[in-house]
Amino acid sequence: MQLSEELGSTQLTAKRLHLWRIQNQMTLKASHDAVMIKMDELTVQLKEEQLRSLDLERQLQANSFSQRRTEELQERIVDLEKERQLLKKNCDKLVNSVFEVSQEQKVESSS
Repeated sequence: MQLSEELGSTQLTAKRLHLWRIQNQMTLKASHDAVMIKMDELTVQLKEEQLRSLDLERQLQANSFSQRRTEELQERIVDLEKERQLLKKNCDKLVNSVFEVSQEQKVESSS
């Protein structure tokens, strides 16, 4: 009887070991599946962040271009203001010159 009890005990131990292995494999598979799901979520998140980063880079380039264009236009405005002042000064000189010539002609014709 002792031999059959030992045999039964050994079989029970073997079944417990087999059950433990199955449970361990199931736990491992569940962990693996959870990691794969998380990896998929993170991959999607990474792609979204990459697209957002590209969009922000494009916006930055557009803003840089706009800023350069604004600076160029401001420089052009300054140049045009200087040119306007010079033209006004020359126009005033021309008007004064014409006035002086006219005055001289009046004086000459009265004499």
